Amino acid sequence: MWTVRLKRAAEAFGATVEVLGKPPESVPEFDIAIVDLGVPAFVEAIPQLKASGGKVVGRSGHKETELIQAGKAAGCDFIATNGALANNLKAILARIP
Repeated sequence: MWTVRLKRAAEAFGATVEVLGKPPESVPEFDIAIVDLGVPAFVEAIPQLKASGGKVVGRSGHKETELIQAGKAAGCDFIATNGALANNLKAILARIP
């Protein structure tokens, strides 16, 4: 459900969105990737995503402190809760350098 809300929020301000069920074998060109920190394969892919030059936003529930720490350790540029992303995506993306 969060994916649909997040996709709609991004498309509302003109972003192009591609939802992936697993990390890609080769990293496509992208500006910002929003990564589900609850999926270990995505957390493991964060360094590869960062190496491509794009920005990485990790997402998790607000009480999932282990996932938040994993995202920080993996190199996320920003970490946000599911609700924050769904409700304030444009403002959050504007804060990422």
